[in-house]
Amino acid sequence: MTKWLCVLCGLLFLCSCRQNNPALNISTFRDVPKEIIAGTFFAETEGDLDKGNYVFVQDYDSLGFVFVNDKMIRSKLTSCIIDSVANTLNEIYEQGDYKIRINAKYVNDAGDKDYDFEGKITVENKNGDTITKEVFGYDLVE
Repeated sequence: MTKWLCVLCGLLFLCSCRQNNPALNISTFRDVPKEIIAGTFFAETEGDLDKGNYVFVQDYDSLGFVFVNDKMIRSKLTSCIIDSVANTLNEIYEQGDYKIRINAKYVNDAGDKDYDFEGKITVENKNGDTITKEVFGYDLVE
């Protein structure tokens, strides 16, 4: 009985450590890669968007950038579904060990908001670990 109790306590400890120390962390960044001249810029909050603290930027061609675990990840667009009736955007970007999903809805038809999109970013690594964050975004057209 004591052996099983020790095993259970050990598993609980490992699970709690994993929650406090996630395998994936998305950080903000201010220095937009030079490859991005125009595109869509996403941040966690409207305030971060105004300050230029981004979690994901993408160009209008096929590149996306996200800062994961203290490293800038340059990814390529592999799937894009735009629903003009529902005003939604669903994109997948991939780079080796990572898959990045952007699911966003266009919300600024009347021009009454400082941002154009609301949605989520999900980053998944090759081990199946994922992290999802709410995002706000705007289009920057040069």
